[in-house]
Amino acid sequence: MMACSRGQKTIGFAATGPNNEEVKIWADPKTALPIRVELRIGQFFAIMKNFQFDVPIEDSLISMDVPEGYTLQEAEFDLSKATEQDFIEGLRIWTRVHDGKFPEAVGTEITMKQVPMFSEKLDQLNLSEEETGRMMMTFVRGMLFLQILERQSSFQYAGNGVKLGDADTAIFWYLPEGSETWRIIYGDLSVKDVAQENLPK
Repeated sequence: MMACSRGQKTIGFAATGPNNEEVKIWADPKTALPIRVELRIGQFFAIMKNFQFDVPIEDSLISMDVPEGYTLQEAEFDLSKATEQDFIEGLRIWTRVHDGKFPEAVGTEITMKQVPMFSEKLDQLNLSEEETGRMMMTFVRGMLFLQILERQSSFQYAGNGVKLGDADTAIFWYLPEGSETWRIIYGDLSVKDVAQENLPK
């Protein structure tokens, strides 16, 4: 399909996935090079533009050699099969760097915007590199679990203003795929299975 992207003639391509994924690519009709890419995955939405191609780059800028003064540390991170427990531990880590308080809101797009600030606060704890890396990876896995819920399940978040340890306040509840009962996470990060009629009002 032909269209105009901000006054520029382009050719557009669109594709969708089975879990509410959508991508649109606006390209130069002569070169077929992308001019603008719109990506949507659940509630996450991103726009990529201002692409540059065949830009001269010094070999040193893309070298895989370890820079002088640095040592190589190999580590494996498994980001597959994110679980509810990852999400819970991610919330626990969040409260650790935010005076015991849960986030005002949760969601892929919201969390992505908060990652730089979260990383900065994590650095202020003066932990070892290994511990900082472990906590950051746990937080990311928790975000991935939430991203799965955004595509597959219904959920509600009510943790704004709640502090860690409040066992009487439900902060998050969701319906696992294929389940007839909901999972509720409380302010002390305990979890219960409940019927829909017993959900928080």
